[in-house]
Amino acid sequence: MKRLLEMTDEQVLKVLAVITAETLVAGSGLAERLGERLRIDMCRFWTPDETFLDLLTDKEALTRIAAEVGAAPSGKATGKELRGLIRRRLKGEGCPPVEGWLPRYFEFPTRGYTARPVSEARAAYDKLARCSGVNPEAAFEDESEGRAEDEAVFEVEETDG
Repeated sequence: MKRLLEMTDEQVLKVLAVITAETLVAGSGLAERLGERLRIDMCRFWTPDETFLDLLTDKEALTRIAAEVGAAPSGKATGKELRGLIRRRLKGEGCPPVEGWLPRYFEFPTRGYTARPVSEARAAYDKLARCSGVNPEAAFEDESEGRAEDEAVFEVEETDG
């Protein structure tokens, strides 16, 4: 406590943010719901790097990401070639660089590039959003209205066991 009292308000808020993040249950959907409600702009905190690109392995997702950043991949492009196209577009090699691009995986709520489910966290988010009176699918139809401006309170469901 003494150390907290010696910190500036800004430092205490950073500590609070870390503590809050550590208490969120992974996969609960609450992190996604909070990110949406707080309108967290992940572009301010993250940019695509080599590790991110190397971890992308799904060819269908890579093809859609390449198209999203303005590349025109051939239908026969390999994963390595698709990653190269994405990398060149993001860096601006032979074209203006793509700035401020954020993969759908980093949006609130999380979205993917295929018809396959993104994660259990997204399913949990959808459940929380419905409990709050928000249509999860409407968030992407009209960004200005889809981002619920309501003052809904998060309700925690209690289960036996």
